Amino acid sequence: MENAGASGPGPVPEGVVPCSWIQRFILEKLGGEASPESVRRHLEPFTCSTKGITAAGSIILWAFPYRGQPAPAFVYEGGRTGFALREPPDVRPFNPNNILASNHHLVYGFDPSRPGYSLGKPVSFSSRWRYETGMNTLEAWSRQGKLLGLADAKRLLQQAAHGTTEYSVIFLANERRIFIAVDDLKTDLWDAPYLKWADFRFDALFER
Repeated sequence: MENAGASGPGPVPEGVVPCSWIQRFILEKLGGEASPESVRRHLEPFTCSTKGITAAGSIILWAFPYRGQPAPAFVYEGGRTGFALREPPDVRPFNPNNILASNHHLVYGFDPSRPGYSLGKPVSFSSRWRYETGMNTLEAWSRQGKLLGLADAKRLLQQAAHGTTEYSVIFLANERRIFIAVDDLKTDLWDAPYLKWADFRFDALFER
């Protein structure tokens, strides 16, 4: 799952590969046994002329079936000049089973002494608010020892929506199922996570 990052306007580097192509390549090559280390190795050959991977700035959530590995989900944060892979213990919520992403970096290009900035630029209120509401909800559920399910994932996405959410995705990695809700994209407000969810088999997306 990819979100736009905060690199902003700038010169176009040479050798940039669309991040959707990179993601598909890694999914095809690594499958469910992927780890932060193996994903990093497969990302590095796509380095562009300015040492970044996704030059426009991207935040990519990677999630794989859980088989007892330390990091079944992690986040790529990158821009024109580099990238970092963020794992659950790196930032709040400090729970090995939870990780979040919105539209700003929390490791790469992030200075803890200036938490309102990412890559040297102010983080939008929208991105900070969406991260905070998700983080606080997950931390509260963790304190209560709540086991999360599909209904909780939908609720979390609904809480973070504010009228500009054109689509929402839930990936049940161990079940190899993907749930997608899409708004009609008319010229009004978009509330995708409150609408009908379609259920797809993960493997069906790669069938010819």
